Amino acid sequence: MCEAIQSCIQGCAKVILVIINLITLTASVVMVAVGAAALIKGDEFTQDYSVNLTAGAVFLIVLGSLLALIGLFGCFGACTGRHGLLNWYIGFILLIILLEVVALIYVFVNKSKINETAHESITESFNKVNIGNATETERSIVDSIQTALKCCGLDGPSSWNGSAFPSNTVPASCCSNSTEAETTCPAANAFTLECSHEAKDLIEGAQMLIIMVIIIVAIFQIICTALAHCSKSEYSDVSA
Repeated sequence: MCEAIQSCIQGCAKVILVIINLITLTASVVMVAVGAAALIKGDEFTQDYSVNLTAGAVFLIVLGSLLALIGLFGCFGACTGRHGLLNWYIGFILLIILLEVVALIYVFVNKSKINETAHESITESFNKVNIGNATETERSIVDSIQTALKCCGLDGPSSWNGSAFPSNTVPASCCSNSTEAETTCPAANAFTLECSHEAKDLIEGAQMLIIMVIIIVAIFQIICTALAHCSKSEYSDVSA
């Protein structure tokens, strides 16, 4: 009876492991395809926005290739029961978990520094727009922040007083009813929230999200390691 239950558990572990790694393989193929497309055709869509997708595209291709390798080891290892493949799979997963722990420690240790750097970058962009010598990229950053966070100016609409904009006006991105053709809008119609405060909340929220995602992924990978070990036990007579 106990052997039957153990055999059932090991069989279920193998099936679950195969399904997980098939999903991983599918995701890796999509990532490589998106990365390759961005690397080959990305400039055609971003040349007007001064955005370079090369680094992101290469990262997707490398990450997708790594996931494909891990998925192949896990899938074929679970199907064939070869301990060598499953050992490599477990080793890869443990290595990734180690890197995730390092990433968590880095985020926790440098949390204040990351916030400060991001705040300085945002403040610099707003100040340059305020005095009228901002680049197109910096203006785009300010507009994106104000539109997405529904805020206006670092410290509210009054931040634009005495700026390069006409009196009693603010950038068009400060107002929800502005059209694309407009560059300014009445200060009376502007969002009232402070962008410095909203951006700080956004950055801190993003950091917490990253931490939660890393922890969840690490737990999932620990489960995968346990499933691989359990699946390996079913094939104790299969050589590496």
